[in-house]
Amino acid sequence: MGAGLRTRAASAALCILLVAASGEAWAGSDLTGAKAFMEELYPTKKTVQAGPVKARVGPKVEFRTGHPSELVSVDLTGDQLIMQTSVTAFMEKAKFNGFGFRFKGAPAISAVTIDPSSTLKVEPGRITFGAKDVYINLSNRLFTAGEVLVLDFTFAAPTR
Repeated sequence: MGAGLRTRAASAALCILLVAASGEAWAGSDLTGAKAFMEELYPTKKTVQAGPVKARVGPKVEFRTGHPSELVSVDLTGDQLIMQTSVTAFMEKAKFNGFGFRFKGAPAISAVTIDPSSTLKVEPGRITFGAKDVYINLSNRLFTAGEVLVLDFTFAAPTR
């Protein structure tokens, strides 16, 4: 191993030790490895009907039908949320009737857009987000089993 490689390896190890000693979580460049929490919310964004259910973002479907919602399954990738409807249903009209997602150990979300591949047509105003959360409001909407909503995430540049 050359001197340059040893120096970089030693610097990387020191960085990891300093982060571990500081107790701060190191967020990656996307959702991979982050903790995700899903809730079914109705009739407001603050009223939990089901959940929260926790999962680690990885290669498997994080939220299967029935955990927490009988209505949808949700797969998270590094930069997407893929929600597939499991049943045909009408979402009652309310201030909020839908799903909330929170993330820990993930970079700050700076934008969420609806991917053109989505078959569940949702107006952009029904998707709201903050640095660590995303909400999908399906109030007063009919959807059929098998429809898919794909949300693309953009993340803020790391501050470190």
